[in-house]
Amino acid sequence: MAGYVDGDPFVAITSYDNGTITGTAIPGSKIQLYTNDCQASCVGKNWLASVTADAAGKWHFPYTAAMPNLAATATTPDSATSVFSTVAIDQQQVVVKHAICSRPTGTITGINVRQGTHITWTQSGNTLSTTPQLKDVVPGTYTLRVANGANGCDWQANYTIDDIIPPSGYNAKMEYAYCGQNIGSLWVQPAPYLSYQWMNSRQEIVAGSNSMKDLYPDSYYLKAWVTDDPTCNKTYGPYKVLNINGPTIEPGIGIQSATCGKANGSITGIIFSNVQGRMFHQWINEQGQVMATNSALNNAPPGRYRLKYKDDAICDTAYGPWHTIPNAGDITVDLSGMTIAPAKCSGAGGAITGINVTNAGNYQWFDTVNHLVGQGLDVYNLPAGKYRLKVTNATGCETSTTNLTIRVASFIPISVVDVDTDSEKCNGRNAFAQPRSFTNDSTLYTYRWIDPHSGQTLGTNTGLYNLPTGSYHLLATDTNHCESQIYSVGLGAYPAPIIDASKVVVTHDACNQALGSIRGLQVSGTIGAVTYTWRDETAAIVANTLSLTNAKAGHYSLTVDNPQLCTVVSNALSITNSNTNLLPPPYDDLVIPRHHDATLQLKGPATGSYRLYADAAATRLLEENNTGLFVRKKVASDTVYYVQHAVGDCTPSTSRIGIRVVDESFFSIPNAFTPNNDGNNDRLHIRITGLLQLKYFRVYSRWGQLVFESRQLNEGWDGNWQQKPQPTGTYVWIAEGTDILGKPIRQKGQVLLLR
Repeated sequence: MAGYVDGDPFVAITSYDNGTITGTAIPGSKIQLYTNDCQASCVGKNWLASVTADAAGKWHFPYTAAMPNLAATATTPDSATSVFSTVAIDQQQVVVKHAICSRPTGTITGINVRQGTHITWTQSGNTLSTTPQLKDVVPGTYTLRVANGANGCDWQANYTIDDIIPPSGYNAKMEYAYCGQNIGSLWVQPAPYLSYQWMNSRQEIVAGSNSMKDLYPDSYYLKAWVTDDPTCNKTYGPYKVLNINGPTIEPGIGIQSATCGKANGSITGIIFSNVQGRMFHQWINEQGQVMATNSALNNAPPGRYRLKYKDDAICDTAYGPWHTIPNAGDITVDLSGMTIAPAKCSGAGGAITGINVTNAGNYQWFDTVNHLVGQGLDVYNLPAGKYRLKVTNATGCETSTTNLTIRVASFIPISVVDVDTDSEKCNGRNAFAQPRSFTNDSTLYTYRWIDPHSGQTLGTNTGLYNLPTGSYHLLATDTNHCESQIYSVGLGAYPAPIIDASKVVVTHDACNQALGSIRGLQVSGTIGAVTYTWRDETAAIVANTLSLTNAKAGHYSLTVDNPQLCTVVSNALSITNSNTNLLPPPYDDLVIPRHHDATLQLKGPATGSYRLYADAAATRLLEENNTGLFVRKKVASDTVYYVQHAVGDCTPSTSRIGIRVVDESFFSIPNAFTPNNDGNNDRLHIRITGLLQLKYFRVYSRWGQLVFESRQLNEGWDGNWQQKPQPTGTYVWIAEGTDILGKPIRQKGQVLLLR
């Protein structure tokens, strides 16, 4: 609420409609409602009801149309009571805008209704507005009524909107001329809302205010209008400035226009009054040249002229006002806005536009040999050259421009800023040049790549691909069809990588075991990363290394892939295979104790697989491995096994292995031998039953002399000692060894030597 000080009690009615009175007050205030007969203070007010404002300071009370007008007070929680509610209006900012020429353009704005629920603007009992602003009304007096409630005590004020209009007439103050001189004047009382303009008898504007002076004898008119709306205007007059002495030029002058700038204009109808004696006349132009010595000016070119005159009276020579002979049909050509577009490099395309011509009828464009090239004010699609415009009209006027030059367009500059290039690789015609950015909009041009030696066009895009090494030029053609070289490039070459097989070593396969290899290839001339791929004759990939290993017989080629250059492939290299008959695997027969494990140990293992069979026909496979080591558990009787050695596709071979089982091991020695060199029983050999490892075999004479000793089973006593034959007789032998279980065996006995 405007003017309310925080803490002061107040009450305001904000609405008085739809069956409810609403308002505002300090939160928690007790609102007292009274009937109100619109008298001041407490007179004519009777208590009706009480309500309480809520925490937001809002309150309301049921209202019916039968209730009288109500007023309210508010008592705050600290028992301070406000004044009665009333209408409050602020008129400090009111603005009245008056109507113009009786039109509905008047407004009244700026009124601030601080308290009041019902607002009406009326005139002659008619409601015109229900807002504080009144707009678009005609001149008149209007009443503003503001009340709390439709039937409440109201506040009223009248406002007048005037009619801003030029007056019905003006009494001008005038001073006359004397002796035809320009010393007369006119003046009217100005109004602040009007603007003014004075005109002579020929309706020429001679002043722009409410007064003018230095007037020749003539009839003058005043035009006045509302400054804010020039359409609201009125013209007054004529006001005649008289000539007190000397000849007076009477109204009625006639002016005939000249045509096409020719000397065929005239000023006639000059009539003088108050003439004494003879008249002297001279028409002069702006340059002071005398154009005629009569009262009429004939055969005059366009221009401004005034009459110089005198009679025989005492007045000095007088000058009449300036008169203008128009140039009827005069053609003016203004080249200030002209635009000359250059011709395209391909020939036509030039244009001349923007020439401004007045009083024209027909247009013709000619070249330097007077060929007609156009018939409009603007001319288009011309080649480079000089052209002139000829303009005529129905009056017969004619004019031409000087030669206007259309030049050949210059190439609109563009150049390459950044470009991707790559040299030719591996003689593959894969070099390229691709510009990435330009100094101008590249979409406005067309392009052409050429071979600078032959001039042959190689491509019409910005980029050029699939090229051999060489030099290339890029030409651009702009929108004027002008072509210019904008870039050139020389593209080099990288040769293909080289696969050198001069030191290759091929290892062939055997028995189809994939033991073949190709080594020693050398690759040179690569750049960056390289991958290797070996393929067989079916193009299947078999390896990804420079050397090929673990290969079977076949034809192989190496592919060298160098992404920064190209891919090359070697000539085919062959690996062969040879199959041979394999030798029987080497095994020893075995003697083992009964019910012990028999270990079949291969002597000198070789690649391949080993199969243990129970029969010589190799139909009963017992075991198979790659080591050739077999262990047969707890062999109970003499047994024969067969081991087959297989390598790839080579023919396998078989070995027979005998296993003899023994229950006891001991030495067996004959009881006599005959060393007589007859080839029969000449030596005394030690024999073994079972399996024994001989430690020593000794023979003694009957006197205890050691006559023989050996640690080899196959070495027997030949009956000699110290290279001398021993006599016939009985000898003692002793043999010692260990059996298969490591048990020591020691035996002795007697043997008879017979000769």
